[in-house]
Amino acid sequence: MLTFNRDEVYNRVAKPPEQYTVDNQKLIFPKDIKSSGSSIGVNVTRPVIGYILKLKGKKPKIPSNSKGNICIDQLIQGKANLYENELHDIAPFTLLSLCLHTQVITQYHWDGLLLKQIKRTISTYFILYSSSLYENAIMKKLKAEFNSLIRRKSEIETTTSSFDKKYFFYKNHRILLKRRSNIQTVSITTILKNKNGLKLNYTDLSENTKQTIQL
Repeated sequence: MLTFNRDEVYNRVAKPPEQYTVDNQKLIFPKDIKSSGSSIGVNVTRPVIGYILKLKGKKPKIPSNSKGNICIDQLIQGKANLYENELHDIAPFTLLSLCLHTQVITQYHWDGLLLKQIKRTISTYFILYSSSLYENAIMKKLKAEFNSLIRRKSEIETTTSSFDKKYFFYKNHRILLKRRSNIQTVSITTILKNKNGLKLNYTDLSENTKQTIQL
């Protein structure tokens, strides 16, 4: 259903996914040690899934908060709820919030000056990249490859096509070209809805370990 690559400085450490209780909300997410935030997580109480990406744009001289903490804040609220006047000291980002009850994805795009919002349906295949890390030519190439893979349904045997196709794609594009040689894909997080609820799969590419959590 949802696959997320964490592209980061190779030695920036993150803890594997764990359960945290915040304001009576049961959250599960991998935690960035430096900021205590996360790029992806699940609010099991609501339930809501959220993740955040880096973008090009106007960056503040001194950020007042990390993007990872914004992702966690939105998970705690249980819905996407951002306001432009609260973001002027935050670096540019794209935030996606998926409500499993309504099956609607709310996408926020903050470029450092303007906040834009669009709605997506859960049945639509799409792929997004951190524009601050990838060259435009690389993003176009990978989007074309992803769309081609989605069209070739018969090549992947699956009953949950969105999840498996995205995971198959990411497994074969683990270390992608970045602008800086010390940045690479350090982990892959996948979240799948099955008959027992939600399942989170976490692969740490740096440590070569895997973890599965039934939510």
